[in-house]
Amino acid sequence: MKNKLKILFFADAGVEHTIRWVKYFVDVGHEVHVISWNDFSGGSASYRVDDIKNSFYPAKLHILGGKRPKNKFTYLLWLTRLVLNIRKLYKNIKPDLIHSHSVGSYAWITLLLPKTNTIMTPWGTDVLIDMKQSSINRYLSTKAMNKSLAITVDAEHMKQELINFGIDSKKISVIYFGTDTNFYKKSEEDRLRIRDKYNLKYDDLVVISTRTLNPIHDVFLTIRCIPDVLLTSMNKIKFIIASDGIEREEMEEYVSKNGLSSNVIFPGYMTMQEMVAFLSAADIYVSSSKADAGLAASTAEAMSIGLPIIVSNNSENSFWVENSGLLFDDGDSKGIANAILQIANDKELSSNFGTNGRARILRDNDYKTEMSKVNSLYLNICSKVE
Repeated sequence: MKNKLKILFFADAGVEHTIRWVKYFVDVGHEVHVISWNDFSGGSASYRVDDIKNSFYPAKLHILGGKRPKNKFTYLLWLTRLVLNIRKLYKNIKPDLIHSHSVGSYAWITLLLPKTNTIMTPWGTDVLIDMKQSSINRYLSTKAMNKSLAITVDAEHMKQELINFGIDSKKISVIYFGTDTNFYKKSEEDRLRIRDKYNLKYDDLVVISTRTLNPIHDVFLTIRCIPDVLLTSMNKIKFIIASDGIEREEMEEYVSKNGLSSNVIFPGYMTMQEMVAFLSAADIYVSSSKADAGLAASTAEAMSIGLPIIVSNNSENSFWVENSGLLFDDGDSKGIANAILQIANDKELSSNFGTNGRARILRDNDYKTEMSKVNSLYLNICSKVE
C-alpha cells in the first residue's frame, strides 16, 4: 500500500482549521498542496497574509483569484479564469486525492475536474444554513458529496442532516476536528502577563468569549448580559471579547454608550499563541453561538485550557458540556448572566468543571487521535483504487 500520498486540499487558507489539518498531514510525511481563493481583502486576514502563508510551510499554498469583481460580467470572466487555473494546477499536481473543506464552492469545484478520489468535510453553516436557504446551493453541494468517496463530519446530528439530504450514510464518518491538548494548556506565566497588560487585578474574575464577532456566533448576546452581571458583582467581573468580525464596531459602540468600557476588553484577532495566553488569563468561557456543527474549536480549546464553560443549548453542546459547564437557552442573555454568577460564586464548582472539561478533551477530542483516523481513511481509499 502506498504510504506517502499527494494530497490536494480545497479550503479557505485564512481559517485556522485549514492550517491545522494541513500541518498534520505534512508532519506525517505526505506531500500536501492547498488551493484557496480567499482574496484576504477583509477582516483579520487582511493584515496577516504573510503569517498565513508562512503557516503552511512546507505544504505548497496556491492562492488564486485575487479580489472578486462586483460587476456581474467581469465576475463571470474572473470565475472562468479561476476554474481554468484550478484545472491547470490539478493536472500539474496529479494528486492521489482531493479533500474539500466545506461543501460550498470548495466542494463544487470538484464537479469540474476529472474523476479522482474526493473527500468532503462540511464545517457547519454550509449544511445547517446555506443548503437549506438556497436550492442551487443544495443541488450543487449534494451533487458534489454524492460524487465523493467519503465524507467526514464532526457531529452525529451533522451526519443525520446529510442523510436527510439523500447522502449515503455508508460514506459518512464522524471524526472530530480535535484539539492539540499539548498546545492548549494553561500557562501561569501568560496569565500574569495578560492580566498585567490590561490592568486586571488579582481578584478580578475574567469571562472570555473567543467566537468571531459575526451574527452567526451572536457574541452580542454575551455582551448584553454584562449589565445584569455587574448589578451583583460590584464590578469585579471583567469581560474579554476576543476575535474580530463585522459586528465589532457596533459592539464597541454599545459598550461605550452603556458605560461598560471599564469592564470590557476588545483585543481583536489573535494568533494561536495569543489565544492560549488570553484563555490562560480568563476564569470562565462563554459561547452564545446560534449554531455549531460539532463541538466548536474555540469551546474545545477553552476546555483544554481547563476553563469552566457556558454555552448555548443547541447542536451537540449538551453532549460535551456534561460535568464541565452550564447551558443556557438560545437568545437568553439573563441565562448567561445567571450561569456566570453561579460559577463565579462557587469556586469548587468552577474548579471541578475546569478539571472535567480538560479530561473530556484529552479522552474524546484529541487532535492527533482524530487526525490519525483521517489519515487511515486516506490510505484506505487510495489502497482500494491502486
